[in-house]
Amino acid sequence: MQFYTPHNKQSLTMPRSRLAPQPYCLTLLLVAASLLSDTVGAEQAGLCPEIATGVPWPAEHRKQTDPTDTALHLYADEVEVELNRQATFTGKVELLRAGKRITADRLTYDKLRDEVEALGRVNLTTDRGDSYQTGKLFWQPQNETGHTGAGSFLLRGQGRGKAGRMNFEPGQMLRMQKVRYTTCAPGDDDWFLSVKELQLDRNKDIGKAYHGTVTFQGVPIFYWPYLDFPLSGQRKSGFLAPQVGNNSNLGAIFGTPYYFNLAPNYDDTLTPRVLSKRGVQLQNEFRYLGRRLSGQLDLEHLPNDREYFDDDRSAAGFRHHQLLGTAWTADADLNWVSDDDYLDDFGDSLAVSARTHLPENVALGYQAKNWQFSARAAGFKTVDETIAPDQKPYELLPELHLWTTAAQRPNRINAGVDTAWTRFERDDSITGGRFNLDADLSLPLHASYGFFTPTVGGRYLDYDLSSTPEALKFPPFEETPSESFGYFSLDTGLFFDREYRWHDRNYIHTLEPRLFYLYAPYEDQKGLPVFDTGLPDFTFSSLFLNNRFVGGDRFGDANQVTVALTSRILDGVSGAERFHASLGQIYYFRDRVVTLEGGPPETSKTSDIVAKVAARLASHWYLRGTAQWDTDENETEKSDLSVQYHPQPDRIVNLGYRRIRDELPEEEVEQTELSFAWPVSSRWSVLGGWTYSLVEDANLESSAGLRYRSCCWALRVSTNRRLSSDGNQVNSYLIQLELSGLADIGDEPASPLQQSVFDF
Repeated sequence: MQFYTPHNKQSLTMPRSRLAPQPYCLTLLLVAASLLSDTVGAEQAGLCPEIATGVPWPAEHRKQTDPTDTALHLYADEVEVELNRQATFTGKVELLRAGKRITADRLTYDKLRDEVEALGRVNLTTDRGDSYQTGKLFWQPQNETGHTGAGSFLLRGQGRGKAGRMNFEPGQMLRMQKVRYTTCAPGDDDWFLSVKELQLDRNKDIGKAYHGTVTFQGVPIFYWPYLDFPLSGQRKSGFLAPQVGNNSNLGAIFGTPYYFNLAPNYDDTLTPRVLSKRGVQLQNEFRYLGRRLSGQLDLEHLPNDREYFDDDRSAAGFRHHQLLGTAWTADADLNWVSDDDYLDDFGDSLAVSARTHLPENVALGYQAKNWQFSARAAGFKTVDETIAPDQKPYELLPELHLWTTAAQRPNRINAGVDTAWTRFERDDSITGGRFNLDADLSLPLHASYGFFTPTVGGRYLDYDLSSTPEALKFPPFEETPSESFGYFSLDTGLFFDREYRWHDRNYIHTLEPRLFYLYAPYEDQKGLPVFDTGLPDFTFSSLFLNNRFVGGDRFGDANQVTVALTSRILDGVSGAERFHASLGQIYYFRDRVVTLEGGPPETSKTSDIVAKVAARLASHWYLRGTAQWDTDENETEKSDLSVQYHPQPDRIVNLGYRRIRDELPEEEVEQTELSFAWPVSSRWSVLGGWTYSLVEDANLESSAGLRYRSCCWALRVSTNRRLSSDGNQVNSYLIQLELSGLADIGDEPASPLQQSVFDF
């Protein structure tokens, strides 16, 4: 499920024009007092004392324009005055008033009409940093209105262009006709926007364009009869850039998002999408933000899907987070689709289309200094029709959970309590409530050379299964079974280290042997239901668990010891870990009788051997791997290896291999992975990825892309191919064109730079 999110791109900032200092200063007060006495006023006397002595006006004075100073300041090589009528200035003319600056070859001021006529190389610069160049400018200083002939403009932080005429109207309104606009550097018009009329209203922060055409590399690619946009980049209602693409499941895709800026703290985006194979789909995204809350509601609806029996198809997602007081929080995550094939048809990646369940959670939480509480109702929308009803997850209606969170204190007795009451519901299954209490006492003794931590703990379970259907209450079923368990563990280890020098650099090498003993007596649990319990993946951390099951319905009997060894290489200066390797195995002193479904005991004397390794190699190479060796079959049970080369922030290569052995060939996994992002020049870069199944000899997901970026535009071309649930390959194509400061067309695919990055 894909939802479109509106956003603004920052425009390319163009350099401001700089004017050379003018040689002489003249004030209208001294040259023609009677002419401009009404305009300037006697309070300006003494501002330019250098004029009387013929000293040039200091350059630093002319560089500054005060927006609050409404008097006229004029500088020129020569001046001619017609008493009570007009004054003409020639030779490097400069006018300053109220933050605005006009330079010209010739300037005439008409007192009766309060109008300035500037000719020659005319440049008008505002206090905002905008500048306008033309051959002729008519300007009325008092109301700051006027117009120009054909000219060019430079809008600070927005771009540049040319116009056939520019009108400066009251209320800081600028109206331009026959406009050509771009954010590209001068002399490099790779793209430009041609507009019949462009209006810029600074007071309302709105720009309006009529009959606009975007031309890219000399080819017109889009036309707007009308477009309005915020001048400062703030949010504003209106059409966003269209969505363009192609997908073998959906056909050609064209969407026109419309953004509703409803209020400062909430907005909405409605996107009609034409899917050539299926019909017209409506997507809607509503977002809201409060002082202590935030959330988002996503809706999709496709009436009469032509590829799906003309059925209506829909999806919805709702996420909410809220702070209630200083310690309470409320969260919701609700998702729904109309049919089991929705994600496979409309998902844009293998991770989305392969999902078998959608979460439906509502939670309330409280966090104190040393303990936490949560209450939640949780369910799952199953979207995989091959999952049998008795294999679907239970709904939790509700779950109340209370546990301690106090940090462990070394060399002192520590206590921990974890308790929960949960109501489990599922159709045609054993249902009911479960209360479980886990508690432990530990004494962690730590020293620089090692640690020694004994722990005693236990679990108590109590069920109420009276709501179970009568047809399922066959022996040895009990309506209110209960059970208690105890265990003892001892975790101890030593630290050995030595310093050495290699290639003129100091390192520390450690050896860390570790022993973990666990004893838990056998308790018959065949009469207890299995609501949420299973066996976790067997990893290195599994060697040190107090219970070999995850969930609350089973507690494993044990009499075993784990033997493990870890070795590290640390940088002698920074202490950063350069290499890490761990190896371990469990030795069982008796059979494990407790199983999930009451099967035969496990009789092996040792567990599989598990190992992990991680290394930060020289020249920006990184390595990470894990392995699980089956000692009974003398064969690797699971293994994975990842290698990464990441020399600079903008370039990366990831290689991976993963294998999971299984007695059933259809359950065996053996995959290779490749992803990369790499610049091939200052402007071109390539990226891609490939996940391939060696067992099925099939592509699981692959993508390739090419990117180009210049100073004012970017182009991204990519293709994606993934395996669908019916075994067919789904192809999609994307072309994204970004015109800096104007719009983005399309959606940018995920980059390998954001994926598989090693966490050192």
